[in-house]
Amino acid sequence: MHRMSHAFCDKKWDVKLIGILKKSSLECKDDRIIIERLRVYPESGWLFYTLMNWRFFWKAISSKSNYYLSVDLDTLPALRLASLIKGKPLIWDCHEIYTQIPELYSRPLVKQIWVNLERFFTPNLKRVIAVTGGVALYLKRFNVDPMVIHNYPRYRESVVFFTQKIQSKTILFQGFLNEGRCLDILVKSISFIPEPYCLEIIGDGVLKEELENLVKSEKLGARVRFTGLVTPEELVKKTESAFIGISLLDREHGNSMVSLANKNLDYIMARLPGVTMDFHEYRSINEKWPVAILLEMASPETVSKAIKRLIADPELYKNMVIACEAASQVLNWENESQKLYEIIDSL
Repeated sequence: MHRMSHAFCDKKWDVKLIGILKKSSLECKDDRIIIERLRVYPESGWLFYTLMNWRFFWKAISSKSNYYLSVDLDTLPALRLASLIKGKPLIWDCHEIYTQIPELYSRPLVKQIWVNLERFFTPNLKRVIAVTGGVALYLKRFNVDPMVIHNYPRYRESVVFFTQKIQSKTILFQGFLNEGRCLDILVKSISFIPEPYCLEIIGDGVLKEELENLVKSEKLGARVRFTGLVTPEELVKKTESAFIGISLLDREHGNSMVSLANKNLDYIMARLPGVTMDFHEYRSINEKWPVAILLEMASPETVSKAIKRLIADPELYKNMVIACEAASQVLNWENESQKLYEIIDSL
């Protein structure tokens, strides 16, 4: 959100960013944009999404903005209705195939509601941004022509040397602790990894308590650490100082198959070798820059085998760090934002 907002600021636009403030939210500051955060209760479920869209709708209707920008399907109803009523152009930034996320897999009724909303509000949008080529291809069925703008991180120089990384004993996961990310498999894989290597899980989510109980039942004790939410600055430091970054997904969900997770891109920018899935987006990167070990499927055995391979082969690890360095020169926001500037200039 900050990178998108700053791109508009670079072109002398005034930006107001409106989002939700939850109990677990960290402080959010930005000197270049106006930030307003709304409290909505309850903080989850159908009532949350209904009230959130109601609040966003009235904020949009009462504003004097020239353009609206909606992020993902869960905010699209409010902003598209407001844009139609006020006659203001709308930009839709789609980060995922929302109707195919893991959280809806076992909830067919809720999923059908979102499918209906998608069918009603998505067709014929004129200005659409998609986060990957797979998401863009999916959206074309709604008579839209998305521009693919990847969510690459800002470029930064590496401050942690190869010798420091390879001496680290931290196996890192960062992100939401939600379904579809094979987090139980990741925790179980640690029992196959030699000490003193340990797993650090950065983030929060509905599965946290379940994962903490799994750590206890597997008797992993201090070998798995939960840090909760951290600031972006602290996240960068922890990522750069880790030994390896993990990003797992299952094959049951359509959104996972077309995803390009932010954590994978953060690992690359931190020059951190990874273990991830052999899905299209990750394979495309790895064919140019071998930054990760790709897995056909995730299991405690396959994940631990990949990690142990990097522990046992310093030369392979070094080559992957070098590949991350080369990839970071290309897969960065400074390069990718030029596409967004083209959209902004056309408005």
